[in-house]
Amino acid sequence: MKNKEQEINFSQKAILFNDDGKILTIRRSETAPSRPLHWDLPGGILEFGEDLKGDIVREIKEETGLEVQDVSVIDAIGAL
Repeated sequence: MKNKEQEINFSQKAILFNDDGKILTIRRSETAPSRPLHWDLPGGILEFGEDLKGDIVREIKEETGLEVQDVSVIDAIGAL
């Protein structure tokens, strides 16, 4: 059985630019499990077996209501 300390988690963040080159930021809710009321980028934890691009598209839609299509992975780093 795996214990929590042995799991590898991947967190994804999206950098979304508008036509003026401005970056979209969102403010975390007061009840967010970590860093409540702080500014952040759209994203979340990637679950085991999920597709990198599909997951970030879903997270962007859930958190902002925006539908994006052309996404690129810039970097992927795992942490224990």
